[in-house]
Amino acid sequence: LQASLPFPVVGGTSWAMPFEAGDDEVSASLTVVDRENLNFAISVSPVLDADDSRRQMAELYRDCQTKLGRQPKMLLAFLPVIPDLMADRYLPYLFEASGGLPVFGGMVSDDYEADGDRAAVLADGQGFSDRMVLVALGGKIEPVFAARCELNVVSEYAPRVTEIEGYTIRRVDDMSFCEYLSQQGFDTSSEEFSSGWPLSLDIKGRNVPVEGLADACDLVQLNPDEGSGTLAGLVPRGAGIRVGVLNKGNITKTADDCLADILAQIREGQARGQRY
Repeated sequence: LQASLPFPVVGGTSWAMPFEAGDDEVSASLTVVDRENLNFAISVSPVLDADDSRRQMAELYRDCQTKLGRQPKMLLAFLPVIPDLMADRYLPYLFEASGGLPVFGGMVSDDYEADGDRAAVLADGQGFSDRMVLVALGGKIEPVFAARCELNVVSEYAPRVTEIEGYTIRRVDDMSFCEYLSQQGFDTSSEEFSSGWPLSLDIKGRNVPVEGLADACDLVQLNPDEGSGTLAGLVPRGAGIRVGVLNKGNITKTADDCLADILAQIREGQARGQRY
């Protein structure tokens, strides 16, 4: 694909692609961005290193900004899934290095039946499992963002994390993490369990407001043999957790709300004389 096109191709693998009225697990989606007053530049990080994250993100942003030749208006980030090095170990440093620019993007995935080893960030005609791709966008553009989260908490019971190693929760209260999921009605041994993902955990006690879903963390891997689960973010020992599932019935409404929010922001900007 890269060899056949005269412009850079970036992206990532996904469990499924949105397609018309449904989704498709065996297709590719290509979006072409072309506009006279839009400039962009692309940089690929070195192999990510938790102990060197601040320097790596500073250099990655500086390289991308230099290629762009001007101050970016926003950043696109395509992120790998590394079980012991999730995005919360390096994305804050990118935000810091860029002076607080809006960052939009996501983490790659595979079909969840594998161990994540088929997930890849795509750039330069290659797939990377341990690097991130940064796209800086600049020019006469005014980015507008909206985000929503539709998460249904299964139960108000919030056990405390009693044993955790890195991103892997082993025990909550007096039971294994998988025993907790079973207690909440999930059969972690069934093939259908993974089809119900993504599951998220509502975290209490991580310096966030106690009320509402102010802080959620996705479950990215499960190990039923040892009863543990790997999360997409660090959770402190002693934090309370509540498992939740996507509210599929409200996804359409959520999308409508996001679109309405974006259009409202555009109208407000236009009223101030902003051109989009």
